[in-house]
Amino acid sequence: MSPAVPAAATAEERAREFRERGFVLVPGLLTSTEVERATGVMERLSGRYRESFEDFRLAGRFARRRGKGVYRGWTLPDGVAQTPELWPIFLNAAIVAAARDILGTRLCFLQHNDLHVGFSALAWHRDSVTRRLGDHGDWDESAEPYRLARVGFYLHRPAESGFALGLVPRSHRRGGATLDAELGRLDRAARPLAQAFAALTKRDPLARKADWIGAVPGDALFFDPRVLHAGSRFSGPKYSAFVAFGVPGGHFARHQAYYRHVRAELGYRPLPAELVARLRADGLLAETLPEPDGLAGAFVPSRLHTCLARAVRP
Repeated sequence: MSPAVPAAATAEERAREFRERGFVLVPGLLTSTEVERATGVMERLSGRYRESFEDFRLAGRFARRRGKGVYRGWTLPDGVAQTPELWPIFLNAAIVAAARDILGTRLCFLQHNDLHVGFSALAWHRDSVTRRLGDHGDWDESAEPYRLARVGFYLHRPAESGFALGLVPRSHRRGGATLDAELGRLDRAARPLAQAFAALTKRDPLARKADWIGAVPGDALFFDPRVLHAGSRFSGPKYSAFVAFGVPGGHFARHQAYYRHVRAELGYRPLPAELVARLRADGLLAETLPEPDGLAGAFVPSRLHTCLARAVRP
């Protein structure tokens, strides 16, 4: 695994790093008070507290190998949008300003958000609508650039989790024959059979190419949804939350419609009226969007994906 990447210092450096590498770490966007408040809300929603975290560890030799735990995870898709106590935390002025530095001043809130407690997505994946490399959908920027960002917040202390998120630099956009050939190899390495083989042989080409970013409370990790990424195993309490922003347009409309309507197993609901009013007042509401283009090429979860998603939802 490659070492963690230091945070970019200026707004210009952050925007360039996000554009070129597909992700950037911005430190200190949450105060310690906000971190504790958010953690408390997530503990109440999940019923999982620091002192009882080990009660959710799975038993067996596999679960304890290398000293890392395997836990029964809890997730709440759309959890930030549906929990008013979290709006002032994850939509604070510092986060919005950083998002505007990275994506541009026209950005809006994008309804793709989650809460995780004791959960890590170990398989390499993308969060975009079109997940296989191609020349359509999220990979087609001929009509407009793809300007969407997921924002991840890790609220546990590094010493208590040992968690890191791996992201493969430059796996988020096409760029000529050489880069496309490399992206094709990365894409094939992320397929289920290839990942199973990598797990058996302990030779994972994606893990070697990834940058691994440790969790520091208060920091925000902005990443392009098309970036290949995976979470590590961890030991002890782990709390994370995700929101998203984007510049309204075709890509924005497809992404929001996909999570709101296509991924029915995730249980997304209409935005609460109070949140709509807040977003409108802050200039973060996408008032009008083009009709999605039929979501051609969208990732459709298998029955196994659906069962797993339902297993970790409350």
